[in-house]
Amino acid sequence: MRKTFMAASWKLAFGLLVMAPLLQAAQAQEIHCDKAETPDIKTVCHDPYLRKLEAIRAALHADLAGYLKQRRKEKPGWAEHWETRLFESERGFARSRSECGADPACIATLYENHNRNLMRLWRDILR
Repeated sequence: MRKTFMAASWKLAFGLLVMAPLLQAAQAQEIHCDKAETPDIKTVCHDPYLRKLEAIRAALHADLAGYLKQRRKEKPGWAEHWETRLFESERGFARSRSECGADPACIATLYENHNRNLMRLWRDILR
């Protein structure tokens, strides 16, 4: 169990290091803690790990949305298809996060899974 946790911790640390440049560019997409009203958002805002996961999610979302916006000029139907998938994924994630309430473990699991799904979306788009 400890080895699994350590391996996961190293993977997360490496992922954060790789994502660092994107994190700065995505701040406009992040949640606003000064306006937090719901239990899930308040929990994210008070937990450093959850804030980092939110920053990664925001960076991935902003990067994907920007890429698809550029491609819309060249391939409108193709880009719209992927944009729809991206925004539906985000809506589903927000709904699920809300259902977690103030449970940080539930929220962390959702973020980790959603961020992996966004990376898979990138992979699928670039194929």
